[in-house]
Amino acid sequence: MESKSLMVMQEELKKGHAICQVTVAKTEGTTPRMAGTMMVVKKDGTISGTVGGGSVEYEAIKHAQELIAQNRCELKEYEIKTDKGMVSGKVCLFFKIFKPREQLLIFGAGHVGYQLYLLAEMLHFTIVMLDDRDGFLSEERYPHAKIMAGAFTESMEKISFHEDTYVVVASSSHKSDEELLYALVNKPHAYLGMLGSQKKAERIKSNLLKRGIKASQLDALYAPIGIPLGGRQPEEVGLSILAQIVKVRNEKL
Repeated sequence: MESKSLMVMQEELKKGHAICQVTVAKTEGTTPRMAGTMMVVKKDGTISGTVGGGSVEYEAIKHAQELIAQNRCELKEYEIKTDKGMVSGKVCLFFKIFKPREQLLIFGAGHVGYQLYLLAEMLHFTIVMLDDRDGFLSEERYPHAKIMAGAFTESMEKISFHEDTYVVVASSSHKSDEELLYALVNKPHAYLGMLGSQKKAERIKSNLLKRGIKASQLDALYAPIGIPLGGRQPEEVGLSILAQIVKVRNEKL
C-alpha cells in the first residue's frame, strides 16, 4: 500500500500538482493504525493509503486540503472515540506538503535567453529552453536544461504547466512573441513576461485584446519584462529579468 502511495506522489508531482503526505507520527492508547502509517492526499481530496479511516481520517483529509492551499506543514493531534463518545486513544498526524519543483520556461535561445539560463541555474529552477530555429539549442550549451527544439505549439503540448511555472517570452520575432502570449495567457503560471520595448508591448497587447484576450490577463503580463537596472547588455537584461522573477516568487511565499 505504501509503495503505491509513493508512486501516486511521484505521478502527481510530475503532473505539476502539489500533494500532502499524512503520516501517523505517534499513537496513544487504542488506535486503528501504528506509527509510520501514511496516506497521500491530492488537492481534490482523493487519497491513496489510509491512516485508519473513520472521522479522524475524514477530518485529516479536509485539513490536508487546507494545508495544500496554504503551502504549510503541520503536526496535529486527534482523539479516537468509541461509539459512546469515550476517548480510547490519541493519534498525532504529521502533514507534509510536497510541491513540484519551480520550472522556468525560456522561449528563445538568443543572447538574453542564454544569459538568463546561466543565472537561473544557480537558483535551482527546472529550466526548459525552447527555440523554433535550427542550431540554437544543444546539450553542450545548455547542459542543465531540458531542450525542446521545433515548433513552439508542438513543444507546449508536451509541457505540464502549473502554479509554479515561470515563463519568459524572448523569441526571434514579434509575430511569434504575440502567438506565444496568445497561447500562454490561458496556461497556469506564476509569471509571464515578454522581452521588448514599451512600444512593442503596447502594440502586441492591443492585438491580443482584439483577439479576445481579457484586459485583466494582460494587466498581469510583465511587458516590458524585467526590473529597470539601466543596462542593455544581455547579461544585464538577464539579471533584470531574473530579479523580477525572484521578487514574484518571494512574494508568493
